[in-house]
Amino acid sequence: MDSAISAVREFVRDFDPQFLVIFGPDHYNGFFYDLMPPLRVGAAAGRRLGYARRPLDVDAEVARLVTRSVLTEGI
Repeated sequence: MDSAISAVREFVRDFDPQFLVIFGPDHYNGFFYDLMPPLRVGAAAGRRLGYARRPLDVDAEVARLVTRSVLTEGI
C-alpha cells in the first residue's frame, strides 16, 4: 500500500496540477444517513481526526465553480 501511495504522490507532483478534485466518502463522517447529501464540495480547509497539521490551500472560487457546474449539469 505504501508503494502505491508513493507512486501516486510522485505522479501528482510531476504532473503539477493547478488543483485536484478528489472523489471519496469523506462526507459520511459529517452527516447521518437521514441527512446525507449525494455529494459535497469542500470550499474551505479544515482539519479533524488527528491528521497532520499543515497548510491546506483551498481555492474557494474553484470550489464554487465546481459546485455550480455539477448542479447545472444535474450531477
